[in-house]
Amino acid sequence: MGGVLGVRLSLDEAGDHSLYLDGTKRIGLVHLAYGYLAEHFPENDLDLLIMMERSTAIMSPNLRLQLAGTKKIQQVLSKPGVLERFFPNNPQQVAKIRVTFAELWGLGEHDAITEAVVQNAMKNNQEYVMKSQMDGGHGIYFDDDITNMLNTLTKEERGAFILMKKIKPLVVKNFCVRPFEPPRQEDVNSELGIYGSLIGDQTTRQVLVNTVNGHSVRSKAASRNMGGICSGGGVIDSVMLFPSNEFN
Repeated sequence: MGGVLGVRLSLDEAGDHSLYLDGTKRIGLVHLAYGYLAEHFPENDLDLLIMMERSTAIMSPNLRLQLAGTKKIQQVLSKPGVLERFFPNNPQQVAKIRVTFAELWGLGEHDAITEAVVQNAMKNNQEYVMKSQMDGGHGIYFDDDITNMLNTLTKEERGAFILMKKIKPLVVKNFCVRPFEPPRQEDVNSELGIYGSLIGDQTTRQVLVNTVNGHSVRSKAASRNMGGICSGGGVIDSVMLFPSNEFN
């Protein structure tokens, strides 16, 4: 596509610690479609990841972006005073970013505030979502599963999770079309995802490209907690934008 040669390789196939294909073609971009869990990396494969990170090839995502996308980093960014470190002279920008955050709590502390949040989440579990650091919709708990997890985990084990106040999105009527099922009207809510491109120079810390490239919309039944497309919980949708004062 676009004159760029793409080759799908397993970690084992790329395990000679070379960023050349067949010893002749230099690899310029490595897209990591696998490797989001520790068990994905036996010792030799972990060495390969380190080698790729140190190479001149562009990693998509690199280690920094993988960490930035974890639930724990999202929770830390929501804490008072953290965003201000990155926008020290721009309180308006901080306010615009912070208003997009849900309420988030880390579970790694053993203080009174954390214990109060834990007790409230166990009592009112329908108001919360409990998330691990796993990607792809794994390690997410709702309702009574939250209470069971918090009762089962030790205080040290809780630190691998965060609690988020459940978002209550707008519910609308729509027709969901699924394979081998007749279309039916349902109460649904939607999630808008934005695609972007970011290229920077790690040596100069200069951003070279930072663009918005498109979007996708996923909708699911309002009664469902999870809306994964592959699991059948959600469907691909389209977006219609309108002024908020025109919607009743």
